[in-house]
Amino acid sequence: MRRAFTLLEVVVVSVILAILAVSVVPAFDTVESARRTAAVDEIARLMRVIRAHTMATGDAAGITIDGDTLTPLRIDDTGTATEPIPGPLGENRPALDIAARFPGVEITEITLGDGSTTDGTIWFGYDGTPRLRDANLNDTGPATEDTVIVVTGGERVRFRRLSGSIITEDAP
Repeated sequence: MRRAFTLLEVVVVSVILAILAVSVVPAFDTVESARRTAAVDEIARLMRVIRAHTMATGDAAGITIDGDTLTPLRIDDTGTATEPIPGPLGENRPALDIAARFPGVEITEITLGDGSTTDGTIWFGYDGTPRLRDANLNDTGPATEDTVIVVTGGERVRFRRLSGSIITEDAP
């Protein structure tokens, strides 16, 4: 009765495991890359939806960025407070939590239209271009810089200050 493996059997199994390990590691990188790309695409989609809402309704609307959460909002009828933007069926549009929806991905850098690099709100004009607003929600003019949101790995969404176009960019 045989109770041990031969040296040849151990070597063959080791080679097979090494080949499997080498082929699996790139697959993990591909999954992480796909998550980052999906997160950037989802941020750009949300920005396009709110931009289209603003252009269609004339509402003063935007997206508040707080950490890894993007929340669509609009200025209410009184012009002094914000409220959620209704979706197509009347329900409030939900916030997008990047870290919860795309594990391993987070917002690493933000540059808003006024050049600030902290959490804040991206405002859209009725013509789809980025606008600036003060603390009292008054429109103070067009954005002076492109708005850029960067996620883990360096992929980014750029909201062009002059044209209002929203584009995704690969990591530099």
